[in-house]
Amino acid sequence: MATDDVNDSRWWFGRLESKLDGMDEKLDHTAETLGRHEERILAVERDVRDWKTERAADRAAAEAHASSARVGIKIAVVTAALSALGSIVVGLLMLLVHH
Repeated sequence: MATDDVNDSRWWFGRLESKLDGMDEKLDHTAETLGRHEERILAVERDVRDWKTERAADRAAAEAHASSARVGIKIAVVTAALSALGSIVVGLLMLLVHH
């Protein structure tokens, strides 16, 4: 009977070892899969960070362009007003000189 108990115990330990080996293989596979996912997640985070930087740069460039356009419009309005005023002054001087 003792031999049967030893054989029975060996069989159970063999099954347990087999199960543990299977679990170890699954854990190795899961670790590899998680490692690949981590690489992909880091790549996505890097892409998002780059896109945010590009977007901020585009926004700053657009704001600078809009600011330049506003300054250009103001200069054009002032130039037109001064030109009109100059024309009026010249016209008045011509009227005064000829009369």
